Amino acid sequence: VDDDENNLLILEGLLDNYQVRCFSSPADCLSALNDKIPDLFLLDVVMPDMDGYALCARLKQHKESKDIPVVFLSGNTDLPSRLEGYKAGGEDYLGKPYDPQELVAKIHSTLRRHQMVQQAQEELQRSQVMTTELMTTMGEIGNVVNFLRSTFACHDYEAVANALINVHGLFKLDIAIEISVGGERRYYFTGGMELPGENAAFDFVRDKGRVCSFGSRTAVQDNNVLVIVRNMPVHDPELEGRIRDYMALLVQGADARICSLMAAGRMQQQQRDLVGFVGQMRGALGDVESKYELLQANSENILSHLGQSIDESFISLGLSTKQEEHVRDVVVQAESDMGVLFASGTELTQQFIALLEGMDTAVAKYSEVSDDDEVESDHEAIIGDSILF
Repeated sequence: VDDDENNLLILEGLLDNYQVRCFSSPADCLSALNDKIPDLFLLDVVMPDMDGYALCARLKQHKESKDIPVVFLSGNTDLPSRLEGYKAGGEDYLGKPYDPQELVAKIHSTLRRHQMVQQAQEELQRSQVMTTELMTTMGEIGNVVNFLRSTFACHDYEAVANALINVHGLFKLDIAIEISVGGERRYYFTGGMELPGENAAFDFVRDKGRVCSFGSRTAVQDNNVLVIVRNMPVHDPELEGRIRDYMALLVQGADARICSLMAAGRMQQQQRDLVGFVGQMRGALGDVESKYELLQANSENILSHLGQSIDESFISLGLSTKQEEHVRDVVVQAESDMGVLFASGTELTQQFIALLEGMDTAVAKYSEVSDDDEVESDHEAIIGDSILF
């Protein structure tokens, strides 16, 4: 920009390696900003209506040109004039008459500096975006990790479903859940409300593989858990992709806990069955012991009556003393053998009782170990699946 046409012609000739637009007035220059923004301004200082300093100040106020470098060309080479140029926002100040090579060198170096500044600003912006994305991603991963930890405290299927609903809520997602337990399907929903056609949606995706997207919905399923997100951010493909990955981990973690709860339920049922069996055995042994004691008493009575009957019969049988003693010895031996037999039976009963007591102790320890193994196996299942995934 220079009000002297000859100066403009000279500059245009010197800068034939650049695309140059010349203006003889600051007003024309300002009007041209609506068409195209240059990479550099060369401004004369002394001009009618508006000097170069004022024009520079106007350029620095303009949104599109505020970062474009300005170089002043002026016959005023004193220090105050140069300082005024820098104060107005100029990058450099060259006095007239100027050396053409120096002018070209200053333009080249100024453009180079401006390019480096732009590159640094762009790199800074990219770094800021990457930092923001990284912090966002770390926060999202933290939500997933916290969910996996929270499943350890879920002791029923509804608690697992509520944990899934809560963690998806952190991503501003509404979901519908199907949990299959022993052939029974249980359903849970964000806000506790099932939307029209949701049953048909479950039927549609059940055999569509692990991940299925349809419209604004995405379904992810594992062995026992199926989750449908109702409002996927399809307008943001990058966020949608991250959420699909997170869903896979969340459903894996929920399914691992469901499997653990199912296994714990089976073990508890087996424990109840075993306790019931032990109780039945204890009752049966009590009946056997009572009947055995009764049988022993009856047998002793029978043998006692038999001995008395034999003694009374000796009078009429006409046996010799030796024969009578032999018969008595036989009866006494029978009583002794019977006592040994019943003693053996009593000992066997006591062994069975001790065995039942040992089974009671084993059942109690089995219950404690099962509770510990449930948490440990649940943790291993989640970690293992996460590594494979």
